[in-house]
Amino acid sequence: MVVIKKDIIYDENNNLKTDIYFPNNTNSQTKILIFWHGGGWFAGSKNDVKNWGIKLANAGFMTLIPDYRLAPTFTFPAAHNDSKKFVEWLLDSEYTDDDDQQNIVQIGASVGGTQALYIAGLYGFPTVTWSASVDFSNWMKNHQKVIPSRYGANELHLTDLHDIFESFYKFFVMTYAGKDDP
Repeated sequence: MVVIKKDIIYDENNNLKTDIYFPNNTNSQTKILIFWHGGGWFAGSKNDVKNWGIKLANAGFMTLIPDYRLAPTFTFPAAHNDSKKFVEWLLDSEYTDDDDQQNIVQIGASVGGTQALYIAGLYGFPTVTWSASVDFSNWMKNHQKVIPSRYGANELHLTDLHDIFESFYKFFVMTYAGKDDP
């Protein structure tokens, strides 16, 4: 049976919280897994991936799922700063030992994959990403004619799935970036 500790504050200034899913047996060798949720930096939360927290804890990982600030209220680099703040908090928290940095792995879903890659670059944690978006600047420069839309099929009457995805991609990148400057 998984034990869940909900809404543990890791950043008091921004009221950011994490949930922790504990496996049945934990010891000093238990792997710690950070799961970064997706949502295009404008949607999504730790609550949306609760089932993943349970599954990963049942697989033996102490799983932490943090929230981060979302656009358009908070633009780049807010979510990236939040992910770094979370790891700093985790490494200094009662949930890790001094040598636990070597026991941390992470998974990022969608834009959470970008969060995971950012953290992997800082800390070297083994990382798996699902659909990480990486080269925003080049993509924006090469797709200047794409009209950003959250709902391209309805709002812009797009019918080609590729065009719909590109329109959405530009929408969420611009929403987080706060502008369309590559």
